[in-house]
Amino acid sequence: MSMSQDPSRRQASTDYNGRNHLALTAIGSSFVAILACTFPFVSMQLRSPLPYMATPRRKVEKALKFISERRRMQSQHPDNAMNKSHDGRTILTTQHSTIQSNTQPSHATIHSNTQPRFVDLGSGDGTTIFAAASLDWKSTGVELNPTLWALSSLRRIRQPPDIRQNCAFIYGDMFQSATLKRELRNSHCVMVFGVNSLMPKIADLIRMECGRGVFVMSYRFQVPLLVEERTCASDDSSTSEEKHGSKSSGVIDASLVYEEEEMRVYELHGDQLQRDLTFNA
Repeated sequence: MSMSQDPSRRQASTDYNGRNHLALTAIGSSFVAILACTFPFVSMQLRSPLPYMATPRRKVEKALKFISERRRMQSQHPDNAMNKSHDGRTILTTQHSTIQSNTQPSHATIHSNTQPRFVDLGSGDGTTIFAAASLDWKSTGVELNPTLWALSSLRRIRQPPDIRQNCAFIYGDMFQSATLKRELRNSHCVMVFGVNSLMPKIADLIRMECGRGVFVMSYRFQVPLLVEERTCASDDSSTSEEKHGSKSSGVIDASLVYEEEEMRVYELHGDQLQRDLTFNA
């Protein structure tokens, strides 16, 4: 009787061992997959100080609508796009905020019938790009983290056709990508989200590649601006140069035109690269 039970017991033992092997294989594969997905986030801290924190879509859309309205005003009234106070300062009033600047506005020749271009320096999971694309901006994001780049690319496939056609993602370093630099030269708005220590380098990239009239959006962190007194009073040029040093290093020449809920929008002046903004489709 016991002899006849041996084959069945051996079969049961074999089945049990097989299930154990399958379970261990599944657990091991899941562990490797988790490591593969999380490793880029760990290694990124060694390669770049840029944080990963998604910018709220609502704030992005709100700022972009402001920029679109501002571009429309500039195209219709290039000399009166913003109101001026009695002391010559520029005052820009939105529904919820008022921004004052000591600088005069610098207007590019804007054609409202061309599709605006949006570039996100560090696009993460693609939320900002999809927000811009949904507002009919031709949007391009660059991302150094391969996991986030893959995630945003997969999310793009699931978007409606009109949004999908309006967005693209570049995998690589924003400071080394030739493709990104071409996009920046034709951009109308650039989104940045970087820590303070990296902002001067980002400012140099924008200064070198972007033209007059480009808008720069920054969430939470301020972009370093060129601080100059733009008055008619005569100042000693050597004193001014000694005070400001090399104005092109680590700063942009721009005015703050919008600030709400930690979102800031700057508008570049005309002396970034001594080149006006071109609106090529």
